[in-house]
Amino acid sequence: GRGDGTGVRGGSSARSDLLAGDTSFGDRKTPLHKAVAGGRPLAVRLLLDALARDRLLDEALRIEDASGRTVLDYRRHYLSMDEKETEQERQSVRRWDAVAGGTPADWISCCRLLDLAAGDPSRLRSDCVVEIESLRFSMENFRSEGDTSAFEKHLRE
Repeated sequence: GRGDGTGVRGGSSARSDLLAGDTSFGDRKTPLHKAVAGGRPLAVRLLLDALARDRLLDEALRIEDASGRTVLDYRRHYLSMDEKETEQERQSVRRWDAVAGGTPADWISCCRLLDLAAGDPSRLRSDCVVEIESLRFSMENFRSEGDTSAFEKHLRE
């Protein structure tokens, strides 16, 4: 079960929570799948940090949902959307904006974070390039001063 240490793959509670596919809707989406699909970069960043800290990041990038799609497949989908598709997608997740502090969905920022997590510069598109220092600066208010996140450590490896 969730949080009881048995997990999807018999690992620790953190492992099961971070990598568990959602069975309530039958979509088997992990928390990272859901954060990316919802266009929530802060949630994506926090999940990537936790996954890197627990050395689960590479596995998390490879896990498939019930449709056989990884979060990197989601990345390709969101980067290929035209304006009309983006607006339709934005409407479908708008109800979550209030939960996200009033911030609308932002798939480009989610894709930037996934690009950094995947660690492959060739994956970066011209409209999806982000400086690591710029990312660190924009995330400063989400962590305590002097704390280096596991995700940032992963980026340096």
